[in-house]
Amino acid sequence: MRNMTLNKKDAILYLLDAGCNINHQNNDPQTAIIIAAENSKTEMLTLLSERGADLNVRNSVNHKNVAEIMADKTASSSSYVKREFIICTENLLKKVVSAANVTQYCILILIVDNQFNLIQRLIFAGASPSEISQSVLNTCNYFYISTVGLTVSPFRFALMNDKLQLAQYFSSICFLTPSDCSYQQYIICREHLTKKNFSKCVEFVDDLYSQPMSLERLALITVSSLIGPGLTREDKVKGLPLPTKFKDQRLFKTESTLILDTECEVIESTEVMDYIPFLINLNNYDVSDSEMSDYYGYEPDDFDYSVYDS
Repeated sequence: MRNMTLNKKDAILYLLDAGCNINHQNNDPQTAIIIAAENSKTEMLTLLSERGADLNVRNSVNHKNVAEIMADKTASSSSYVKREFIICTENLLKKVVSAANVTQYCILILIVDNQFNLIQRLIFAGASPSEISQSVLNTCNYFYISTVGLTVSPFRFALMNDKLQLAQYFSSICFLTPSDCSYQQYIICREHLTKKNFSKCVEFVDDLYSQPMSLERLALITVSSLIGPGLTREDKVKGLPLPTKFKDQRLFKTESTLILDTECEVIESTEVMDYIPFLINLNNYDVSDSEMSDYYGYEPDDFDYSVYDS
């Protein structure tokens, strides 16, 4: 274990060749590959994974495996090492490693970084849609959120950051939360997009919300929300009395989840600061819950869109 923290590759190879138990746990308890991940030793991670280390073993602190640890590190890393971390994390996820315990904060930052391929792999490996809360946003020093109860979905956050391709992807695979069905949230989001002059995003949401969602789509979103995220999600979905098709859709184990056709530019995560004022003031918009609390109880023709065109 000490050789792992010191990054002594030759010593590790010698011990493995001598028959050392690659999944041995120390007193914490932690295995060598968990220690390698927590110390950002990507070369050691590659070596240990190739030699048969258990990739789904979880640490004792926050119950994360190596892929989830590296995903979090990728989200918080500088551009200097980000590409190395992305490659390492994607290679781990290719080995059928679970990502069920990846944080929503991690997803948020990867959205800002436009890491389309990595986000796809995390979703395919078990990451699930849920609202990003005030407490999650406050985990980074440059977030200051004063509004109590503020939440935003990955779908709307992608739109707010002008990541149209990601928003379209989330919509296409139904990686959505119940709030994404809300006409009220559409109006709030649309106002932000209009002010930012994100015209393509405005066109997309206008088309998306021009008619009610299908009952099948609403059912999928509702079931997903009731099950919730986390380590038990997959077992809960598999236990549902539903056709395999719907179970696969809720676990995002379909061909449409992994399209992997985009090379995204690595950018600094601090760009998210540009959008925090909107998040802080989200609940200050004068939209009455009694007037339009539900998409299906509100007619688009009754809303004056001219206020957004001035």
